[in-house]
Amino acid sequence: MPVMGGIEATRQIKIYRPDIAVIGLSVNPTAVTEQKMKAAGAFAYLTKESAVDALYQAIQEAMANKRGTSAHQAS
Repeated sequence: MPVMGGIEATRQIKIYRPDIAVIGLSVNPTAVTEQKMKAAGAFAYLTKESAVDALYQAIQEAMANKRGTSAHQAS
């Protein structure tokens, strides 16, 4: 990202729009990066290798969390 990294972007999004569920998607699959993303407020952190199925599941869970239901009830 040309202006700021994903961790800082997540932090800024959560400051100004705490209602938005941020799902990080990265080519950097380290535990340290995942911890930093979650500390910045990300709902989930996925690697691009696992993205298709995991991204769909994370979106379902984030939306269910926002509605106060479980992902199974939302499907």
